[in-house]
Amino acid sequence: MVGSMVSRYPGVVKDLVDQGDEVGIHTFTHVDLSYQSTARLQRELKQTQLALAGAAGIQTTLFRAPYSSEINAVDNYSWPVYQQIGNLGYTSVFVDTDSDDWKKPGVSKIVQWATPKKNRGAIVLMHDAGGDRSETVTALGTYIKKMKAKGYTFTTVSGAMAKANNQSRQQNAQQAGAAGQPTGQATGSGQQPGGAQPTGGPQQGRGTSAAGTVRVEQAAHSKATGATLYEGKALIWAVRSPSGSFRCCPTS
Repeated sequence: MVGSMVSRYPGVVKDLVDQGDEVGIHTFTHVDLSYQSTARLQRELKQTQLALAGAAGIQTTLFRAPYSSEINAVDNYSWPVYQQIGNLGYTSVFVDTDSDDWKKPGVSKIVQWATPKKNRGAIVLMHDAGGDRSETVTALGTYIKKMKAKGYTFTTVSGAMAKANNQSRQQNAQQAGAAGQPTGQATGSGQQPGGAQPTGGPQQGRGTSAAGTVRVEQAAHSKATGATLYEGKALIWAVRSPSGSFRCCPTS
């Protein structure tokens, strides 16, 4: 989510989190981080975390860069950004199926372009900003019905990761059993990949909704507390006027 829009529509964000959706950071001002300083990058992340804290009482470890697409589109300019993001404790998310709905090609084209090839799973990109999105809204209802009829299910990034990890463990257990090795003994340290949490990054996700409920599908979320929570609420208040209309959006 773009932090400036989170600040402008905190109620929408809270509803999404309460309904079980998972959110990630898309910077505060939708700036291309490939051409920004480290200080600007960190400020974009921090401001968006504060906005999420103020709006929904959560923080997140998920990140998707503005203007990013498939992972094979990462170049020498953007790669250092992803390294910095990873060092701060974030997981970068990429898409592999783009609906190109921003082109406003019509409902049928959006549905067609959003459909994964060869019945594969996919992370599908659609937009909820940037002008009139009536085509996207109409297409989404048709798309969901079509994909469910084909046997697809919908989940979050963390939900998909959990399913993939479970499948991997089952395959390893089957292979170990076929080799005559014991399958009932747990292995590993139980730590998250990457070891200790880097200083200055987001809190480790615990799958916490705004109501405090733990969900696998929201594993990237953690509960905002202390100064982060109070500063986040102050940010929401500063951006919104007493009447609820948009007041300002600080970027410096």
